[in-house]
Amino acid sequence: MDKMIVVVFDGENQAREGTKALRELHDEGSISVLSSAVVTRDNSEAAFLNVAEVGADFIGDVNKALTSGKSAVVAEVNEEWVTPVDTRMHKLGGTVLRHVRWENIDNRNQPDIAASKHELEAAKGQAEAQVRSMETQAEQASGETKSRIESRLQKAKAWLKRLDDKIKHAA
Repeated sequence: MDKMIVVVFDGENQAREGTKALRELHDEGSISVLSSAVVTRDNSEAAFLNVAEVGADFIGDVNKALTSGKSAVVAEVNEEWVTPVDTRMHKLGGTVLRHVRWENIDNRNQPDIAASKHELEAAKGQAEAQVRSMETQAEQASGETKSRIESRLQKAKAWLKRLDDKIKHAA
C-alpha cells in the first residue's frame, strides 16, 4: 500500500539513523522506499508537505508532532505491514505518522469528485484490503504495537464508511 510516512525524532542525528533503518528495511524486503528526506523544523510551519497530496488533517498531525528543533524522516513507501517500520523507528525514539494514499480523494475539488465514482470504488477496494490487513496485524500484535494498529484501524474503518457515503452520493 502506497503511504506517506513522517517519523519524528528529537534531533537530526536520530532522523538520519531513521533513514538508514528505512533503507535496511527496504534491502530486507520488508518495505519499498520510493523516496525519503530528512527535515528539521525551525519556528515556521511544517510546509514541506503538500496539502493536495496528503490532506490538511495529516499536516495538522505532523505540525503537532514536529515541534521546533525536532527533525523527521519524510518518506513515500509501500508497506503491507506496519510492524517492521513501527518497531525499528520506536527503538530509535521516533514517532511514526502515516497517510495512506487512497485517503487523498477527500482532498480533491468538488468537480473532480463528481466525475470519480469509479475512483471512489477503487479506493474502497483498497481501503477494504487495508482494513483486512490491519485486522490481521492487530490479531498478531501485542502491547503498544497492538494499540497503535487498533487506533489506525479505527481511522481506516471511519474512512471506509465515508467512502461508502460518497459512493452512494456520487453521480
